[in-house]
Amino acid sequence: MKKYILFIFILSSFSAFAQQQKTDSLLLILKSSAQDSNRVKTLNALCNEFRLTGEMEKSLQHGNEGLKLAEELQWKKGEAEALTNIGLFHWSKGNYSQALKKYFDALKIYEETQNENKIANLYSNIGLVYWNQGEYPKALNYYFKSLKINEQSNNKPVLAKTIANIGNVYWNQGDLDQALSYYFKALKIAEEIGDKNGVCIDLGNIGLVYWNQGKYDDALSYYFKALKMAEELESKSLISAWKSNIGNTYNSQKKYDKAVEFYLESIKIDREIGDQGGVATTLGNIGVLYFDQNKMEEAKKYLLEALDISTTIGATYIQKDHHLSLSKIYEKENNFEKAFTQYQAYISKNDTLTNEENTKKTVQLQMQYEFDKKDALAKAEQDKKDNIAQKEKQKNQIIIYAVCGGLLLLLVLTAVILRSLKINKEQNKIISLQKDIVEEKQKEILDSIRYAKRIQNSLLPSEKYIEKNILKLKKGQ
Repeated sequence: MKKYILFIFILSSFSAFAQQQKTDSLLLILKSSAQDSNRVKTLNALCNEFRLTGEMEKSLQHGNEGLKLAEELQWKKGEAEALTNIGLFHWSKGNYSQALKKYFDALKIYEETQNENKIANLYSNIGLVYWNQGEYPKALNYYFKSLKINEQSNNKPVLAKTIANIGNVYWNQGDLDQALSYYFKALKIAEEIGDKNGVCIDLGNIGLVYWNQGKYDDALSYYFKALKMAEELESKSLISAWKSNIGNTYNSQKKYDKAVEFYLESIKIDREIGDQGGVATTLGNIGVLYFDQNKMEEAKKYLLEALDISTTIGATYIQKDHHLSLSKIYEKENNFEKAFTQYQAYISKNDTLTNEENTKKTVQLQMQYEFDKKDALAKAEQDKKDNIAQKEKQKNQIIIYAVCGGLLLLLVLTAVILRSLKINKEQNKIISLQKDIVEEKQKEILDSIRYAKRIQNSLLPSEKYIEKNILKLKKGQ
C-alpha cells in the first residue's frame, strides 16, 4: 500500500504561534491567562500541539476545554475554531464520522458569519475526510468548492494545498497524469510563496507517482528530497510518510533489508503520534514484503493486524489492499475458501472506490469546475467591458455637463454684460441730458449778464462824453 500525505487546514487563529512555541511555553501562557478569548486561543493551540506530538488525550482535553469556554463566552469565532481543532483530532485518530460532525458544526458558524476563508479551509478538511472514507466524488466536490473560493481571493497558501489534495483523488482513481499535473501545479505555487511544508509534501507525492509508474530512481530522488525537508521541519508525520514510501521503493527493487529498516522506523513514529492510518498502511507494506519473500506466516501476521486497524478506523482505501494481499496468501496456502472471501471483500471495497458511477461523477465534477471557471472568467471579462463602457459613459456625461455648464455660464455673463451696457447707456444719456441742461443754464446766465451790461452801458455816459463836458465847464469858468 502506498503512503502519501494530504493537506489539512488548522483554523485556529493561534495556530501559527503554536508552531513556533513549544508546549511548555503555551502551558505557561495558559497558567496566567484569564477566562477570556485569549485563553480559548491558547487552549486551541495546545490542542494542536499535543495532537502533533502524539499526546492525544491531552489534545482532546484542551480542545474540549477551549470549546466549553468559547461557548460560555458566546464567542462564535473561538467556538468554530475549537470545533475545527477537535475535528482534526478525530481525523488523526481515524474517527471520521466524529471529524465530519465537528467540521460541519464549525462550517455552520462560519457560514453564518460569512467568513469565506474559513469556509474554504473547512471545505478542504471535509473533502479530506471523504477521501479517507473512499467517497471520492464527495471529496472532489468539496475540494473544488474550496478551490473556487481560494482562486477568487488569490489565497495562494491554501490554493496550493487544495490543488495537491485534488491530485491525491486522481491518484487514487488511477489517473496518474492528472495527479502528476496537479502535484506539479501545487509545487510551483508552494515554491513561489516559500511554503516549505507544502514543498515537502508535493515532492513526496510526485515521488509516489513515479514509484507507481515504475520509475524507481526518480521516485527515490524525490522521496529523499522530501525526507530531508521533513527532517529540517521536524515534522514527525512527514518523516514517517516518506520513510514508509522509501521502504516501498526498496521493496519494489527487492532490497528487502533496507525496506524493512525504513518501514519499522515509520511505524515507530506513527505509533508515537497516534496515526492509526499510517500504522495500518505500513504494517500492510511489511506484510507484502514478507509475502514477496514467501514468508507466509510473517506476512499473514502483519496483514491481519493491519486489516484490523484499517477496519476499525473505516479506512476503505487501505482495507481493500489488505484484503487483496490476504487473498493471495490464503491462495498460496491452498485455503481457497478464505482466499475467495478475502477477494470478494477486496472487490467490494474496490468497487466502492472506483466504480463507474464514481468515476463518472469525478469527471462531471471536473468538467463542471472547468465550466464554472470559464463562465466566471467570461463574466469577469464582460464585467470589465461593462465597467469600461460605464466609465466612458460617465466621462461623456461629464463632458456634456461641462459644455452645458460652460454655455449656461456664458449666457449668464452675456446677460450681465448686456445689462451693464444698458445701464451705462442710460446713465450716459442722463449725464448728457444733465450736461445740456447745465449748458443751457450757463447760456441763460451769460445772456442775462450781457443784457444787463448793455442796459448799463446805455444808461451811463461814456468816458469821452464826460471828459468833454468837464473841459467845457472848465472853459466857461
